[in-house]
Amino acid sequence: MNPGSDLGRFGREVARAQDEILERAEHIDRARGLFAEAPAVRRSPSRVVLGLAATGVAALALVLLFRPWSDPLTVRLADGRGVPVGAWIAAPGTRPLPLCFSDGSKVVLEPASSSRVVEADERGARIVLERGVARVSIAHRKGSRWTLAVGPYEVLVTGTRFRVAWDPQAESFTLSLERGTVRVTGPLLSEGRTLVAGQKLEASGRERRIEITDGTERSRPVASARIVMLPAPESPAVAPAPAPDEAEPMRERSARPAVRAATAGPSWRDLARRGSYREALEAAERAGFDAECARVGASDLHVLGDAARLAGSAPRAVQAFDALRDRFAGTPQAAAAAFALGRIAFDGRHAYAEAARWFETYLREAPRGPLAREASGRLIEARRRSGDAAGAREGARRYLEAYPSGPHADLARTLLAQ
Repeated sequence: MNPGSDLGRFGREVARAQDEILERAEHIDRARGLFAEAPAVRRSPSRVVLGLAATGVAALALVLLFRPWSDPLTVRLADGRGVPVGAWIAAPGTRPLPLCFSDGSKVVLEPASSSRVVEADERGARIVLERGVARVSIAHRKGSRWTLAVGPYEVLVTGTRFRVAWDPQAESFTLSLERGTVRVTGPLLSEGRTLVAGQKLEASGRERRIEITDGTERSRPVASARIVMLPAPESPAVAPAPAPDEAEPMRERSARPAVRAATAGPSWRDLARRGSYREALEAAERAGFDAECARVGASDLHVLGDAARLAGSAPRAVQAFDALRDRFAGTPQAAAAAFALGRIAFDGRHAYAEAARWFETYLREAPRGPLAREASGRLIEARRRSGDAAGAREGARRYLEAYPSGPHADLARTLLAQ
């Protein structure tokens, strides 16, 4: 063994660790405080070695303390019980139920509210609020990404605090933002809307109305031209009765159509708008999923695809979005379907190269579309995870040129600094 060589390697490792600490600007003051508290060491030969060892241990400990999250987030209840990803969670009718994430984020379900954490990784989580009210506080971390599916609406979050409510019966959505920014997409918000602290968004699918309040000032109502793009709810479809047998008594013939109409139930469109995605998918299957994909309009195809995706059926979601792109090629709805297919490939199947192709498709077809920023950010992630380092850096450069303060800006800067 060569002590001098070993000591040199140890010194280089210490220097590397210290450089990593100094690169994290938000921890510099804390690191200085820890080093300042360390006792002074006299410069005798033996104590120099001991001093280097102590400094190295402290430096490596700080690196472990301040390293970025590398493990998927976990979630627990207030009593410490773990909550599996995918499990439905219902708050009691008399008290709230806090969901505590391992990065310090918290989602508190108000009484009688229900939710589900459908995905969780090292950067954040995707949460579905089935019904009720949630108070959300997301810890801000570099590169974090959180989304909340609230009925037919989707909320993109980085680090912020807000209250969100969804009433599926009234088709009512409300979001009050206390801190940070969020971006909301959904019915009447096809182009998306970014909210800042102090703003409140109220949307009613039943009344086809959306209002945004900024403090005490009410924002200008959404233009009616945008509202009419959303198809009006349709009456439940009633299948025609088969031709009765000639020998059948007339009394039974006349009773049959009335019975069918009474038992038809709500259409899959109505169920999807209420946030009852599983029931919506079941209703679409009863109506004939293949036939619906070949018959309904572009907007309804997107609703059908989202309902299937949120119900957990990726194959049916892909079928609906593929049909939308085939039947309505060249339209903004077809471009939006490309984004949805990219999200399914990325989040559901971890097919990152395929996801990158779909996000590229969206940006090619709608370079200034309402989802361009999100598609640009997801493209960086998909290329990076697929091993396309050069493509990820190029995407990062373009992202910073267009969205220097966007939710993927920190990730883009990190990639360009490597």
